Formats: sequence, C-alpha cells, structure tokens
Amino acid sequence: MRAIILIFLATFLITSTFTLKGKSNIDKNTTLLLQQDTSKNKLSLLKKLSEALKFRKNAHEREKKRVIKIIDDYVKAAASAPNYTDFALNSMNTKLADLQSIINKIQSDIETIRPVAPFPVDTDPSDPITPEPAPDSGPPNNDKYIDDLIKAIYAQDKPPVETISLPKQERLALIKNLILEPIVLKDTVDQIFKRERSVKLKHAAEVWGFFPYTNREIDLNYRLFNTLVINAYELNGNTGRSMRDLDLKNFEVTRRAKVIGSKLIMGVTADAKNTSNFLLHDFAQNQFISEIATALAENNMEGLNIQFKGLNAKLSRPMLAFIDNLSKACRKGNKQFILSITIPDFDIKEGYLLPELSPFTDRFLVDFSQQDFKNRPGPLAPLKQQSDYSIETCVSRYLNLSHLAPSKLILLLPYYGIRRTIDAKGKPENPMLLSYSRIRANYQYLPVNYDEQTATAIIEVVDTAGKTREKIWFDNEHTLDKKFDFALKAGLAGVAIHDMTADIGYGELADELAYKFLLPDTLTTKLTNLELENQKFGWAYIVRNLKTYYFLLGHPCHPSQSILDRTLLTYINIILLIICLGLGYFCYSKIRTKGDEWTNRTPMLIIMGTMTFTLITCSFAWLYLDNDIPWFGLDKKCIDMPFLILYLIILTGIALGILLMRLFLFPVIRQEDTP
Repeated sequence: MRAIILIFLATFLITSTFTLKGKSNIDKNTTLLLQQDTSKNKLSLLKKLSEALKFRKNAHEREKKRVIKIIDDYVKAAASAPNYTDFALNSMNTKLADLQSIINKIQSDIETIRPVAPFPVDTDPSDPITPEPAPDSGPPNNDKYIDDLIKAIYAQDKPPVETISLPKQERLALIKNLILEPIVLKDTVDQIFKRERSVKLKHAAEVWGFFPYTNREIDLNYRLFNTLVINAYELNGNTGRSMRDLDLKNFEVTRRAKVIGSKLIMGVTADAKNTSNFLLHDFAQNQFISEIATALAENNMEGLNIQFKGLNAKLSRPMLAFIDNLSKACRKGNKQFILSITIPDFDIKEGYLLPELSPFTDRFLVDFSQQDFKNRPGPLAPLKQQSDYSIETCVSRYLNLSHLAPSKLILLLPYYGIRRTIDAKGKPENPMLLSYSRIRANYQYLPVNYDEQTATAIIEVVDTAGKTREKIWFDNEHTLDKKFDFALKAGLAGVAIHDMTADIGYGELADELAYKFLLPDTLTTKLTNLELENQKFGWAYIVRNLKTYYFLLGHPCHPSQSILDRTLLTYINIILLIICLGLGYFCYSKIRTKGDEWTNRTPMLIIMGTMTFTLITCSFAWLYLDNDIPWFGLDKKCIDMPFLILYLIILTGIALGILLMRLFLFPVIRQEDTP
C-alpha cells in the first residue's frame, strides 16, 4: 500500500514539474515564486501523507478515543444508578464483556503488527533467542495502555453482589444444619450495642416441586421447595369436574409442606381430547370455575397450575377466555391467588397467546420434561443445541418473540432420563423414561460420559462385540449445575422439578439444588443498648421509654420494636392498680358508713372512674406492646394498625353494645319485673 501511494506521489510531482516548464508565457520571477509555493505545498503534502501512513499510531489513537468514550458512558451510567437491579447488573456485565473484547482485539492487533526479528545466520532457529530491546521511537507503550484501560474499567465501584466464600461441602454442611434449626448469634457492635442475629435459609430463586397425587412417598426434602404442585385434579372435559375424589387436606405431603411454610398449588391436568371438549363447551368451564374456589379452600390450596395438552391455534382464543374468567373469579375473594400455566418448550402449534395471557398469569412453566420421543432423539432438556428445542433457544424465543419478562418464566426440568435401544444401523428407537433412582440402581457400574454442549450425562450399554445396544440420556448433579446456573444468570423466576420423588434413595440432586438455591440469610432480631440496658431508674429512663411507647403505639411494625423495654409500663400498671384498689375500698367504706350524706361522693366516684379507665387503657397498651401475642400489636406478622384506632374501635363496640342493651334489653327486663 505504501509503495502504491509513493508511486502515485512521484508521478504527480513529475507531471507538475513538466507542466510548469512548458509554460513559456510566464515571467521568470513569477515562475520562481510559483516554484517556491509548489515546494511548500509539496512539503505540506508530504507531511500529511507521512502522517496518514502511520497506520499503527492512528489506529491506536482512534481505538483509544472509542474505548475512553465507552468507559465514560459506563462511569456515568454507574454513577446515576445507585440502586442496582438484576437488569442493571446484566447491562453492566455486558458492557464489561464488550470492553474486554475490545482489549483482546487491541492485543491481537498489536501481536499481528509487531515485526518478527529474523534469526541470525549462525544461529539455530530452535534455540531460544532473547530479542534486543526496541529503541524508544516515541509511540505510547501499548501494554501499559491496555493495563491502564483494565485498571480504569475495574477500578469503578461495582454493585454489591452476595458471594459465599465457603467451599461447596462446607456450605452444604451449613445449609443442612440450618434446615434442622436456625442458628442464633449473639455479639456486640462497637462495644455499645448487644445484638442478636438469627441465621435462616432463604431461596435465591423460586423452586417448585411436582408431586403426583397417586404417589404415597412422604419422606421428601420439603425445605428445598418453596412451592409444591400436587397433580391431583384430572379434568373431565365434558363436566368440568375432577375424575378422582380429592381429599388433600388429609394428605400427608400437603400437611408436612404446610408446616414448613411452602405454598401449595393444585395441578389441573387434561389430555388432548378432554382439553378440546372442555375449551369448546361453556357449561364445563362455568362448572369448573364455580366449584374450584370451594375445592381450593377445602383442600388448603393457594393456587392452580393449568397443564393442558393438545392446544392449537383453534383453541388459543377459548383458552385465553377461560384463563381470563378463571383469574377474575378466583382473585375476587383471594388477592393472593396464584395462577400458573405449564407451556411446551416450543409452542409449534401456536396454542398459547402468551402476551395476552400474561396479565392473568403469575408464572409460565416451560416444560422440558415432555417431548415428542419419536421425532426428537437425544436428551430431554439439552442446554445448548442446534435444534429448536434446547433450553437456551426456547427461553430466548419466549423472551424475545413473546415479549415475556424473565421473572414470569420457570424452567421445568425432569428428574428422570430417557433410554433408547440402538438398532443394527445405529438408529435409536423404543424410547422409555427412567427415573434418576432407577438409572443409578440399574446402571451404577457403567461409565458415565458427558456432552458439554447439551449438559447431559450419557450411559452407553455395549454388547460383547463392543457395539452400543442401549443409550441413556439423563441429568445428574454435574449437568444440573449448568442448567441451574443458566436459570439464575438469565434472571428467570426459578426452576421446577418433575417429579420430586424421582431421586428417592440418592442425595446428590438434592444437594445440588440446595447448593444453588438455598442461601444463609442473617437477620438482626434484637439490638440492645448496653449503656441503657442497666439503667432502670431516673428521669432520663422514664422520658426515653415513654417516647418509645408513644412511637410504637402509632407504628407497631417498625423495626425499633426490637429495643422495646416494657418494664416501666409494667410498673405504671401496678401503681395504677394499687391506686384503683385503694380508691375503691375508700369509696366503698364511705358509702357504707355515710351513704347519701357523704358530700364528696360524686367527685370521688368520678376520680375513681377516671383512674379505672386509665388503668384499662394502660393495661391494653401493655398487651398491645407484647410481641408474643399473635395477630395483635407487635406480633412478628403484625398488622400495621395504630393502637389509638384499634382502641377506638373496641370502645365504639362497647358503647354500641351498652346502648342497644339500654334501648332493647332493659325495657323488656323492666316489663317482666312489673307486677
């Protein structure tokens, strides 16, 4: 390229010189001036061409400006967003990845442009050679430039990301201990406050477990799942009722799940025939909607999961109308009602109008536990694949083409694998589903291979001739690790397991689920000021506690309830009780001895009534500030109703009761007593 430009430049100069010489009508002095101007122009043009030919320097300058601009944009975005969400984290990670790719590109360009020193004639090329240091020619040091870029990028403040530095086995041991019982930690803060903290487990994302109603297994890892779907309601498409009798309130699985606080969802299933009959007949739908709320209440269920097979474009509109009516009917009396729909990994028949269903549906469960076994050989839930049915492809399709939010999607993954026999031509056939427990028990001595792309474990059964006769694709703890990571990094609502009984007898899958989705969560339950703890008397003690009582009586759910001390209020109630008892005895004795002749009778009775009302009010406040009384005042699940409003409601009820008794009950009693 340089040679071509130099040839062009030389041709241009020679042509210009001959043209100037051929013009005889130009004065000699004028010619000299023109030659001087031309020489200056030549020098200026040569300088510009020389600068233009400095490709490496110019490229680095342009790249430097572009990268610095990106860094400035990143810094501005980071400074303007102090509260980071998952979307912001993903955006920043994407920018960092783009910057890293730019740095890698610069590095690779430098390596390609850097000249290679020739080997000396008398040296063997295989011998190591230490190149001589290049002279300082002036351009900036590229390695230092890249290092400065990296420091500029990673020196920015990053959003706090919760990380646990414990190794996997130690963290699992901690999780298992916390499953049995929360840990209470006591320490001091700055030698001023005594702190009590409770370490419990929380879920990093939702974990749903599917349980078949016909299964009688009850010894399960319930604490791993925050939602259980009991597939009990087998829909009759003609009547809209269940084909089996439901008695979930006495179902041991639901009882145990309820004890640990898991949400219970009733699964409604229907095959293709019943789905079509149900959606095309309004009578069956009205029957179902009118009875399902009662069925949910009777069986202690908090929501529904709809799993219909055979949906197509013809049934998409009836399905939308049914979900609309179902959602409105169930949420009318229960605002916390949960409605989810299980959808296929690829809705090839266009049976689900997802953008229109989304306002009525809390979660969409993308089902990778069912597939067309005959036409889709291979694993049930491949992570990455060229086909249209991999996890990454299906999730991306629903997020981008159906415009669903990631927080609406849940990955429904199988806890079982698929076995296929291999015929003489090497073609897989005769698919059969096998639970994880059965695979482990029947093929425990065979080697396990891994397909890194699909994140699938594979077992091959060979005959004596070395030919593969069977092939099993399944998931174990190593493959689920990658799929769980995908769900978490993609910002999905969580994962669902179908079904949660398929790994009975083995703990590896449960350990992986716990490791990925259960996090130790530390919550401060009590904070006590050591300087004030021992101060039980004095004017400052009285004023401080009275202010605390006043504030908490108006804000019962405020975190400051952890520093509440009811000792002063207890003393006040004891003193008021003694005063009321003393006044009562005094008034009783005076009335008994003097009767109507006691001149201070009315003032003393008013004082006694006032003191009694004050005692009742303070006693009620003392009960209100007790956090051990459930559903009242400072309960752990407190209702944020101020004390004054609650007290006025109670007094109003008492007043109305007295008024009604005076107007209706007392006249009847007097009439009966009249002779």
